[in-house]
Amino acid sequence: MPGNEAGMLARIADSLEGAQLHDAAIVLDHSLAVLANGGATDHELRFAAERLSECLHNALNVAESRGMRLHQGDNEAGD
Repeated sequence: MPGNEAGMLARIADSLEGAQLHDAAIVLDHSLAVLANGGATDHELRFAAERLSECLHNALNVAESRGMRLHQGDNEAGD
């Protein structure tokens, strides 16, 4: 059933989103360590920036997806 938050697809999406946000937290921790290292190479800094960009992209997708699901719930409540 579309919009069924208890459905299998919703559970898979929640699991994927949770994994993406968990990965982002790990990347952030590692990136902060790289930035705190005054001797970090350009390669290390670029690698950290690329991973942070990927995680930010994923986090924005999670926020957009969850926002759309919230709005679907609002529309269904108004029916």
